Amino acid sequence: MGAKVLKLKEIIMTNSRLQINLFKSSGIQVAGNLITGVSIEDAKQVALDIFKDNFLILSEQAANTALVRAEELVNEFILTLYDRYQNYIHKLQDPAIQYSLFNVQRDYAKSGDSELKKQQLYLLIERTISEERTLKQIVLDEAIETLPKLAAEQLNFLSFIFIADNLTVKLFQNKFTKDIDFNIIEIMDNLKLFCDFSSKDLRQHVVGHLQYLGCIREISDNDDMFSPTSHIKRLVETYRGQEVPDEDVIPILKSIHTNLAMQYRLWKMSNKRTVKLTTVGLIIAITHYNRYANIQINLEDFI
Repeated sequence: MGAKVLKLKEIIMTNSRLQINLFKSSGIQVAGNLITGVSIEDAKQVALDIFKDNFLILSEQAANTALVRAEELVNEFILTLYDRYQNYIHKLQDPAIQYSLFNVQRDYAKSGDSELKKQQLYLLIERTISEERTLKQIVLDEAIETLPKLAAEQLNFLSFIFIADNLTVKLFQNKFTKDIDFNIIEIMDNLKLFCDFSSKDLRQHVVGHLQYLGCIREISDNDDMFSPTSHIKRLVETYRGQEVPDEDVIPILKSIHTNLAMQYRLWKMSNKRTVKLTTVGLIIAITHYNRYANIQINLEDFI
């Protein structure tokens, strides 16, 4: 390690540390200060030092794998920050940012999941450039910790709800703050992206876990204007270019994708109960949707 990095570490280590109880067996130590104007290499080294000082003790082979993954993630994060958001470099001195960075490093070091890494990096960048103590910042912190706990089926279901509910309502009401370059027909096509799952026992494994993690909630479906039935019926009619009887909606959904009707039934629960996204579920759903539909929906349009 060069003298410059050693000097930086010496300065950091002399500042007060924030002790965060991350694991029962160990605590994370987050440096209190980072020099403004520090180089990319020094910033990377500090981030890796935080990771190495706080990650669980592993065997030599596992530790090497974890460190390689952590370094890969840090490289992408720091380079993106320096390339696109130089005005926010100073936020690397924030213990909360370092804590979020460590969480993302830890999760990728454990899983090695490249798709998870890409989505968490997006959330981390959004977290870094967001204003402190805003709803967006608070929800992003929660989303960063929740995302690794979700399986593909659950992520797909969140994005399905987002498209069929939140996105559809905004498009129908023309309430976007910026132009969105797609229409209702494309939305119906996008729904098909999020209808694949390995198990048909969805109600127990998907809904229950999402409720446990605070991504969805059940509400009474009392407003016919904004119920899942009205949303899907309007989407189907727009997709077909004609009015569709209520009894034909589900057969049409099945003809578009074999699992589309099943996702709809999961969303439109029995006894006038509807699944709605929480703010955490909404952030994760948008992130997943943007990634797989190759679309850039702005978080600010919904949070």
